[in-house]
Amino acid sequence: MALTDRAIVEGVAPNIPGLTLLSLFGIVTITDSAIKALAGSQCSQTIETLDINGCREVTVGRSLEEMRLLFPRVSVLIYHS
Repeated sequence: MALTDRAIVEGVAPNIPGLTLLSLFGIVTITDSAIKALAGSQCSQTIETLDINGCREVTVGRSLEEMRLLFPRVSVLIYHS
């Protein structure tokens, strides 16, 4: 069973405020909803590494510059469609 948007929106985003690394590698069910929930939570200020490689439904933040608007501390972005 894969991680879902709901798990990110209801579980990770509101409950892990000090998150620094998140790998969603290959989870094809993750969408912009999950990324937006993370960006709207406290962990948006702590995430430094975000791996969305293979998350083909994610369309926001396709570049490091765009992701830094959502996650100011991100210095490593791994994304391949």
